[in-house]
Parts: sequence; C-alpha cells; structure tokens
Amino acid sequence: MIVAASTETDTLAGFSNYGNQTVHLAAPGEKIYSTGHNTSVPYLHKQGTSMAAPHVTGALALMMARFPAYTYQQLIQKLLDNSDNIPALNNYVMNGRRLNLEKAIDPPLIMF
Repeated sequence: MIVAASTETDTLAGFSNYGNQTVHLAAPGEKIYSTGHNTSVPYLHKQGTSMAAPHVTGALALMMARFPAYTYQQLIQKLLDNSDNIPALNNYVMNGRRLNLEKAIDPPLIMF
C-alpha cells in the first residue's frame, strides 16, 4: 500500500508524496507524538509519511485480529472500502481516501 500523510485538518501535508492514481489512502502524518532517539528528549512530535504508514500497518494488524478468516487482500479491500472520502484529498490520493479504523473494524468485537 502507498500512503500519503494527512494533517489534523484533513488536508494533504505539504511534505507528503501524492498521486491520485498511485497513492491508496492518506493517514495522520503530522504532529504525531512518538519516541525520540535522544535520551534528553524521550518523546517528541514528528511528521512524515514515515509517521502515516505505521497508522495503516497498525490498522491492518487490528483488522487481522478482528477478522482472522480474512485474506490479506480482503483486509486491504475492507480498509479501503471503509476509508473516509475527504474532498480536499481527491486530487492527491485515490478517491480522496483517509484512514478510518472505526469503520474498518465494524462491526466491533464485543466480549462479555
């Protein structure tokens, strides 16, 4: 999957790759609180498609746990089918898609 980085206002991040025929979806890639590589600053805000791609990877991992019988292709399709269409992303990613994990794991798994 090819992932673009979106902002908190659902626009394409200025540093992100894009291509409405090649990029599958956007995911949060700006102001991501993550671990630092310096012991004096253990946590910091980062940005980049390298912050967006792990959101998609994590979403797929959760979907694999939720739908264990699904093939990889079925998981990808379900993720894409349940992504949000964001008009501001239409010229940058296929169908203006932005990751929506809540919709992708619907119906939710409820354990009692």
